[in-house]
Amino acid sequence: MTATSAPVRVLLGPDTPVIPTHRIVDGCTGPIARYAAPAWPLIPMNANPGVTHSTIHWPTFPDPFREEMRLAAWTLINGELPAVFLRKRHPTWRSRQASKVLCQTIGTWCRLAVWLTNRGITMLRVHHPGTE
Repeated sequence: MTATSAPVRVLLGPDTPVIPTHRIVDGCTGPIARYAAPAWPLIPMNANPGVTHSTIHWPTFPDPFREEMRLAAWTLINGELPAVFLRKRHPTWRSRQASKVLCQTIGTWCRLAVWLTNRGITMLRVHHPGTE
């Protein structure tokens, strides 16, 4: 029986790289965005030169949601579906998403944040008094 490795915990700081080293394509010479950067170009993860350059622009996110969404986006970029989850799934499923899909997903989150903010909702969690 083999044990699964425990997830590595990363303490995020403003200078934490957005893209982990093992996801940067060979030959990439450009800078890698840092966690606090206003824009996160995802092109260092893409080996296909014909693909549109995808960038996440944090100033487009409403202030109340920006940092919460930034953490969720970093987790999506750096996380990976475990092999046990992928077993018995469709063979095209992958443990990680492509940069274009990541950018589209995070863009959808931005539109959700704008929609929520326009309705006076400024946090994703719901507070139920007495349940803390």
